[in-house]
Amino acid sequence: MSPKQFETILRDLGYGQTEIAELLGELPRQVRRWIAGHSRIPKGTAIVMRALALDIISEEQVEQLKDRQC
Repeated sequence: MSPKQFETILRDLGYGQTEIAELLGELPRQVRRWIAGHSRIPKGTAIVMRALALDIISEEQVEQLKDRQC
């Protein structure tokens, strides 16, 4: 996923950088780095973002997945 695609999905979903960082369990700084193209967007993050955009997965389900990681 390109930074532009990530930013478009973010905007289409109505999330701010801080909100999506919290949902994904990332630091806001990391999200800024993805958008700026300074670091690659992990494949898992890209999959989750696309699934959210296509309404395949809900925010609540992402939260559950995040809780399982820890």
